[in-house]
Amino acid sequence: MITYDPVQQYQNNIKLTVYFAKRWFSTVPEQYHEELFAEARVALWTACKKFDPSRGFQFSTFASRIIINNLNIFYRNNHKNFNSEISINIEVSGTEGIEFEDFLKYEHDFDSEITCNEIIKKIEKYRFLKLSVIEGLTQEYIGKAAGLSQAHVSRLMKLEKADLFEKLSV
Repeated sequence: MITYDPVQQYQNNIKLTVYFAKRWFSTVPEQYHEELFAEARVALWTACKKFDPSRGFQFSTFASRIIINNLNIFYRNNHKNFNSEISINIEVSGTEGIEFEDFLKYEHDFDSEITCNEIIKKIEKYRFLKLSVIEGLTQEYIGKAAGLSQAHVSRLMKLEKADLFEKLSV
């Protein structure tokens, strides 16, 4: 009787992970490609552990479904973060223990001469961005205080961000 070895099965089918992960490259930013590979490898290992050869399925068919499902779940859980705000966690000079979370999208390139202090000075002119970024208030809280809906505050902040990006890019 032949025994099933999950480790050997994993090693024999590792190329499946590359095949399925690469299918997602066009929809996922480059910095997430390594995470796609990792998710696919975890899914392959899960398939190796759960596979039952007595059920009559080919392992590759079984593993493919699990890998595809895990990659779909990864995309569904993370797609909102792909083009969203990133944090650089730089401590703002002149303040103790306060980090300036950079709300600028990563596709914007600015001169390296712009410092966090200069950005903060420019943000001071924008009412909603100042409350959100510097004061740390939520859009919902800002909206209640100003008598506006959270969606309206979000739109106003988007307009302020666009204006700020334009001024920083110059």
